[in-house]
Amino acid sequence: MLAARRGTLLHRLIERLPEVAGAGRESAGRTWLARVAPEFSERDHEEMVRSALAVLDHPDWADVFGPDSLAEVPLAAVVGGRVVSGTVDRLVIGEDRIRIVDFKTALLYTHTPQLFVVPQEVIAAHKLRLGGEQESFSL
Repeated sequence: MLAARRGTLLHRLIERLPEVAGAGRESAGRTWLARVAPEFSERDHEEMVRSALAVLDHPDWADVFGPDSLAEVPLAAVVGGRVVSGTVDRLVIGEDRIRIVDFKTALLYTHTPQLFVVPQEVIAAHKLRLGGEQESFSL
């Protein structure tokens, strides 16, 4: 149960800390965790903040957490005649690509941190398995 709670808190840190200027992120994260997660020790709070900052500060993902990125973005599309909708954690629309990142899947492991790109052939193989005419997914 604490592991799930830790994951939720880490997700929220990664979601909210990009709004704080770089120098204030660590303090803001610790202050927030002290308020909302008293069941964890101060050492646990420090570890969670370090993990979140390792993700946010990783140079490969600067655009994902930069000023031009969007958080908690609702998306909807028609795929194979079916309406699919959900919410993604981060969205960045660049000149030559669109990055959609979700923290709850194997796309971005927040503990390592590692980013995995889902190949187009994997997406194509699974998108036709969607059932029903209209479904809602929490990406």
